[in-house]
Amino acid sequence: MAKPNEKLADALRALKRLQGKYHGVIESGDIKEAHRAILVEEGFLRLVMKGWYICANPRDHEGDSTAWHANFWSFLSGYLAKRFKKRYSLNADASLLLHTRSTLIPRQVTVITAESGTSVLELPYGNSVLIYPDKKNMPRYQVELNGLHA
Repeated sequence: MAKPNEKLADALRALKRLQGKYHGVIESGDIKEAHRAILVEEGFLRLVMKGWYICANPRDHEGDSTAWHANFWSFLSGYLAKRFKKRYSLNADASLLLHTRSTLIPRQVTVITAESGTSVLELPYGNSVLIYPDKKNMPRYQVELNGLHA
């Protein structure tokens, strides 16, 4: 039977492989349940929403938003790609933030999709994503910035 330190080391190796692949954003289906549980317990992963995690520093205090703000755009990229593939576009405000390389994290990002219903995705620290279908106004040509269609 593996010792606790060996289990943590194994989970950290799995996390390292995923960090490079997903830029600090982990979907629960991409990691073994045992690894995920250890990493959450030890503070290396932080829950964003059901099934989605971001990498965090275990020394961060409860309520510290650094990991969230550092991973916001990566989370959005991974979540939207998983849910809509390439059939979405950020609104003009979010697009401008990406194009100008702004470090601002908006309170709400609006996402236009080719299909799907309207929904609001509540995120940590008062952030949210408004998703709505508007096939007629979907941009014909899209630029990809930081993995997002802007």
